[in-house]
Amino acid sequence: MLYRALETLPHVPSITPSAAKFYEKAESSVLASSGFDSQIDGFLGYSEELLDILHQINMKEPTHHQASMNADILLGRLNVIISRDVKQPPRVSISSLSSQAGRDFALCNKVFQQATLIQLYRQLYGLASSSEQIQSAIHTIHEMIENMAQGEPCHTWVAMAMPLFTVGCEAYNEDQKTFILDKIHKLEICIGSLHVKIIEQALKDIWKLREDFGDYEGNLCAEYLLEKLSYNIVLF
Repeated sequence: MLYRALETLPHVPSITPSAAKFYEKAESSVLASSGFDSQIDGFLGYSEELLDILHQINMKEPTHHQASMNADILLGRLNVIISRDVKQPPRVSISSLSSQAGRDFALCNKVFQQATLIQLYRQLYGLASSSEQIQSAIHTIHEMIENMAQGEPCHTWVAMAMPLFTVGCEAYNEDQKTFILDKIHKLEICIGSLHVKIIEQALKDIWKLREDFGDYEGNLCAEYLLEKLSYNIVLF
């Protein structure tokens, strides 16, 4: 399964009074702390609380109604975390860091937040790659990535497989594809691992299959396409 491979790891809501209650509940939950650490893990490159959201995105709910409520709550919770970290950047679990490394960790965490947002919109709301919400998150990731140290010397870039693959799965025009292939090439330079080549080939195969199906807006979920292609992607 596409996102379950992490293991380090359809409706679009409007802001109605009932939806607002979900966001209030999410905010209360985050502010009160649910036992998950908000600091950036020096190994993962993002926070433990974000990992919990990724895990919950992949949990299957028994009914559509429950899945819808869960999606609203998770979206509210994630947006609260994103807003909170803008106002008060989280600490990194590594004691001594250069200013550049600390900046890269902060950006890496924010990139993972946006990648999680993409997964939530795609998996729980069924939005297409071309949707405004997913494209907005992709644009934000692009801007953040351009401000990170890439390739060698390796720092937080070694942790970037998941967000790069997530963005690649939603790439539906040539500019986006070219951008993500360049970043994956830099990941390969940094890691020097065969699995990066597999990720690159998987993306190319997904893009070709979408073209074969005439899906030029990214309506088909990459998880479905990967299953058809018999890929088992590991993103760590």
